[in-house]
Parts: sequence; C-alpha cells; structure tokens
Amino acid sequence: DSEQSEILAKSEKAFYDKKQDKIVKEQDVFMNEISWHTRKLVFNGETLKDALSTLENFYSVQLILSEKTMLDCSYTASFKTEKPLANILETFEEIYNIKVVKSGGKRYRLEGGVCPGGE
Repeated sequence: DSEQSEILAKSEKAFYDKKQDKIVKEQDVFMNEISWHTRKLVFNGETLKDALSTLENFYSVQLILSEKTMLDCSYTASFKTEKPLANILETFEEIYNIKVVKSGGKRYRLEGGVCPGGE
C-alpha cells in the first residue's frame, strides 16, 4: 500500500480513482453550490451562460440575454452574497456593455453587449 496525499487549493477537490489507483485533483467548478456557507459567489472564467444560471438560482430571478452569441463569453468575478443583484448586474453593464432592463417583478433583460477581447 502506497500512501498518497494532495494539497488542495480553496477551489479544488480531489477523489480517488480506483482504476488508476491514484488521487485525482480537479477544479471545483461548483463552488457556488455552497455559497450559503462561504457567503461568496465566485466565477472563475465561467461562461456567461453558467454565471447567469447561477445568479438566477441564487436570487430567484429570470435573466434573459438577448444576444445569444454572448453565452460563451468568459466571466470572472466574486461577490459577497449580501450584495444586491442590481450591483452585480452593473458589472455586466461595465464588462460587456450590456443594458439591463427590469421587465417585471423578478425578470431582467440583458440587451446588446459584446465579449471583451472579441471572444
């Protein structure tokens, strides 16, 4: 029996792969699943599609992106969970040149925009 150990960074997870007989380390892309505990929402190079989905679930809103070509844009940011959604949506306006329009109680349209760097 050989002993194996891995040191994990905050955003990593590890599991034992029986077939390969080793510990496998990978990025934990679902860190926001425990945001209630960490009090943070963290987006590290996620697609805009995934980031919007996370925000929809966390804030119980509907976010409609009018420019579907932007769904694969990269998004990196982190927020304390106490931060109002309006403040987070302002970052989309700044980063992507999107106009956020509230179109009902918990419904927002994100209109226009471009990926930074021509992604």
